[in-house]
Amino acid sequence: MSRPGLEAWQISLIVTALVVLVEFAVSTVASRVRPRLPSQWRTALLVLLVILTTVVFVAALGPSLADELASVAAGIAAVAALWLTYRSYNSTREQRAAEKPAEPAAEAPAPEQPAPVTPAPEEPAPAPADAGQGPWAEWLRSRRKTRR
Repeated sequence: MSRPGLEAWQISLIVTALVVLVEFAVSTVASRVRPRLPSQWRTALLVLLVILTTVVFVAALGPSLADELASVAAGIAAVAALWLTYRSYNSTREQRAAEKPAEPAAEAPAPEQPAPVTPAPEEPAPAPADAGQGPWAEWLRSRRKTRR
């Protein structure tokens, strides 16, 4: 038994045909008119096409069937978000476990001793630019030459 109007299997065919026709029309017009549309116009036309497709989709299905399909799509999106959240949590937990050093077996705690006091160095360490060594020294010298 069939009911009047569009059947569900016809929607994908109609939408595909409309997209092909619109793309053909746009490419034909664009080939004749050399200046390209500004990006704001292209974005506005894309939004208009999405709104038009959504309105046609809801009108073809009817409000109750469109509501049911939206509920199914929301459920699928929620399951996908849950799965991605779980994967993110798992990878973070594995990274922390890999970074954490292995804990030694339970031993008697060592008595606390004060930290040894180290004397201050007599002369300060040379700045990287003054040292003239290392991979960054050549780069620093070249940067100074180009600034002059």
